[in-house]
Amino acid sequence: MKRILIPVVAVILALLILVPSSVSAYTLLGPKWLSVDPLLYWWNYYDFEEDPIGLQAWWDSVQDWNGTPTPVNYQWTWGGSQVRLGKAIQPNAGWDGLSTIHFEGDTIVRVTCAYNWSYTRFYTPNKIRSVTGHELGHSLGLGEMGLGSYALMNQFTSGPGSRYDGYGIYTPRQDDINGVNAMY
Repeated sequence: MKRILIPVVAVILALLILVPSSVSAYTLLGPKWLSVDPLLYWWNYYDFEEDPIGLQAWWDSVQDWNGTPTPVNYQWTWGGSQVRLGKAIQPNAGWDGLSTIHFEGDTIVRVTCAYNWSYTRFYTPNKIRSVTGHELGHSLGLGEMGLGSYALMNQFTSGPGSRYDGYGIYTPRQDDINGVNAMY
């Protein structure tokens, strides 16, 4: 009996450790917007003259977040935006997306989100969309989630256990939606 029990327990423990769980818990940054309906965003079309795929990724990601069962309602504006979407060209930066969040007290007042064209120019359109959707999650006040998290806010785009290469995620998942609904 002991000879059978030990290998069975070892296999069960290995599975629990090595197989990622689809159950996660969202992470919040802390500060949040007073309201996300509407949340005004803007991009400079000149940033995307040679990168229409990047512009499409931002557009699709905005629509993805607007289509969630949350109060999120991004609206495009010519001026006075709260969220600035763009691209960066930083070949030595080590990141494929970055959000800079400005806040006063516990209130987000302005966010700049960018994908790093130096990395994403080699990505498929949906992989870029994974980056832009993730950065929009930060603009809402969601924090990073660890490797193996089945969520758009998984901090890794590439490699095993990452949101895109690992799980094919490029739109908000239930955990991301739960985080936004917990805040707003």
